[in-house]
Amino acid sequence: MNPITNKQEFHDGIDIGVAEGTKIFAVADGIINSVGYSNSFGNFVTYKTFDGYEIFNGHLKKIFVKENSHITKNQVIALAGKTGFASGPHLHYSIRFENKLLDPFCFVDLPYTDDVKNEYMLRGEFLD
Repeated sequence: MNPITNKQEFHDGIDIGVAEGTKIFAVADGIINSVGYSNSFGNFVTYKTFDGYEIFNGHLKKIFVKENSHITKNQVIALAGKTGFASGPHLHYSIRFENKLLDPFCFVDLPYTDDVKNEYMLRGEFLD
């Protein structure tokens, strides 16, 4: 459910609630594909890791990298914010491989809320 429009809609990643200004780190070595702004995601960064994953980070307050620049794992690439279509500060995180959208929960180590667990159960999936 979109918290702003109150409508059910597809969400291509996860929103990780963090304080505004929280450092956003690169998850792997790679190259920045694009840095920009969209009405939906606000300030965003996409990068491709050297092992072929494409990472998207949105709703950023400040971006420290430029297109085509090399990045290293754990490098600070941005600060979290609430730019674009956001109800509060958070990081939108999505991941693709060979243009296929992947479940980002398989790549992060975050605690699951009961709402998230219930959503997965409704789809017939279970979280460990």
